[in-house]
Amino acid sequence: MVFDPLPLSLLVLVCTSAAAAAGFALRRRLGPIPDADQSREGVRMALGLMTTFTAIVLGMVTASAKETYDQATAVVTGTAVDMITLDRKLDSYGPEADGARAELKSCVERTIERMLSGERYFEDNKRSVEIGTAIERVWSAIQVLNPADGRQADLRDHALAILSGRVKYGPGNLEQQRWAFAVRPASVPRNFLIIVIAWLVLEFFALGIFFPPSRAMSVATALAGLVVASSIFVILELEDPLTGAMRVPVESLEHARELVGR
Repeated sequence: MVFDPLPLSLLVLVCTSAAAAAGFALRRRLGPIPDADQSREGVRMALGLMTTFTAIVLGMVTASAKETYDQATAVVTGTAVDMITLDRKLDSYGPEADGARAELKSCVERTIERMLSGERYFEDNKRSVEIGTAIERVWSAIQVLNPADGRQADLRDHALAILSGRVKYGPGNLEQQRWAFAVRPASVPRNFLIIVIAWLVLEFFALGIFFPPSRAMSVATALAGLVVASSIFVILELEDPLTGAMRVPVESLEHARELVGR
């Protein structure tokens, strides 16, 4: 299930703030805690354990989301480099490869259009099918080339090797990369998010109960809520690199569009 980062982050901020406020209100009703000095150290240890464990889990999820983003960036950069390299080989082959070069340029343009549309991976797969068809036309156009000498034969074989992935810069190959932004992104499981948010709410509620309310405590709690809410926002943004505020940069493909076909 794919979540909208901003609404969910705001929900986390509201829930943690409400939990802290409820804890402060309950603390006022309960009055002074008996043996507060003796129990303070135990409370700090328990809260420290909860906070540390939650931070570790959030850190692991953030690292996983960042890896997803980095993989998408590598696919985009690799696609751009492979397309430019393929175009240079076809250009060196001669005018007989102009048709394949035109199809390649069309493929670059459609890839950029897909990425800039802001759609999620799994939406509107028709464009991805069209990109795939363009790559297949490039493959067919190269296969039908009839080399006149050894140099052209080497260039043709090298071009096919780039398409098949035997020679490549980025992960996968051009035939596989066309599907990279058509499949559904790996998302954080719903039940996992529910559990993590429940932990956070419990921690903020405990802060309100065991620490006396004050202006400094209210400000610190609000800042802590903002930090954890923003961490949830970052995680959800990174795991879907085509949408939102943290999109994969397409400059490399735009540069490739300018160079392919020249």
